[in-house]
Amino acid sequence: MAGGGRDAITPDVDTAPSTELATGGVADAAAAAGRAVPPTVGAPSTPLPRSRVGGATEEGLPGGNEAAVVHLRDKRDRRVCAPAVDLGDVRTWSIVGVVMPLPGLGREVRTPNDVNAGSFTFSARVTALRRLTGREVFARAAIKLINRKKYDSYSAVHHSIRLLARTPRLSDDDGSEEPSWAGIPTTGDLSVAQCRIVLRRAAATVLRTYRKVDKGDVTVDSVAASAVAHPWYKNSLAVRDRQKVNAFGKKLRNNAKFKVLPLKRRMEVAAIGPARSIALLRTLLEHQHSPDGEELVEDGVEDGAPRRRKRRRKLLRGMTMPKVFPTPDELRTLVREAVDVPGQTPHVLLTLGAGGTLRV
Repeated sequence: MAGGGRDAITPDVDTAPSTELATGGVADAAAAAGRAVPPTVGAPSTPLPRSRVGGATEEGLPGGNEAAVVHLRDKRDRRVCAPAVDLGDVRTWSIVGVVMPLPGLGREVRTPNDVNAGSFTFSARVTALRRLTGREVFARAAIKLINRKKYDSYSAVHHSIRLLARTPRLSDDDGSEEPSWAGIPTTGDLSVAQCRIVLRRAAATVLRTYRKVDKGDVTVDSVAASAVAHPWYKNSLAVRDRQKVNAFGKKLRNNAKFKVLPLKRRMEVAAIGPARSIALLRTLLEHQHSPDGEELVEDGVEDGAPRRRKRRRKLLRGMTMPKVFPTPDELRTLVREAVDVPGQTPHVLLTLGAGGTLRV
């Protein structure tokens, strides 16, 4: 991937797109009008698998729903091109790349969950008119980022183009103009030819409006050679750490269960007191108390009241209290096992036969 070993900040020097790519922008007017567009040389003859794609819609946020707020924050952070600051008719955008699928995914990138955030090699800030949509800004900025060697080739941008086509726009992405995407389907996977059409149109626009933001150009303000400060990258690290903590917590929880303890240790637990006391400890420490603060009834249900279902105490990370203390059945099983422990005093059961004989 390009850009990994370059300087941290690239000077603000915009370069014009290559003539080879820009010449295709005017020729794509037929595709914008709805007529068939001949495939580009080297494009595959069959399209990629189709998938459901969201259109340009605004997110809905249920009132008082904390989970929805977290989900909305994740959607805002995990975007290839996201608005940053507005200043009059001009808006600053944050771009991150290079977008690559997760290892072993086996298909094209369809959602942010399919993106390998660890493959990001740069983050950039660009300026464009507010009336442009986020994916239109990215298409025009990608031309200049390719010339700056942040992308290895034009095909390296296709993952980002496909992801932008499938991802619904949020409310802060309120632009209305996206001529580079005219005639591009809003459902299904984009083919290689369709991705090239978007980049050709964007290249033609950049060549026509070179260095004039008020005319539709997208200027690259800065490019960082690392994406460690981008919210998407930070989100991926938080998810990775959360998964590790959950796995370690589950391992500790499973090791604390009574059943997995060695026989000697289980015998020590059973010897702390009578079975009734162990059952009381188990109820007080492992189960939740009644929400209305009523006393626990140990002798069964009184006055025919309905029996309440016992629920285990909840711990962090969605886990529940492990079964530390034995149940009455486990205690009876433990007694039978402890009778035959090697090195202990052997036990025998003496019975009398029908004829008065002693049987062992």
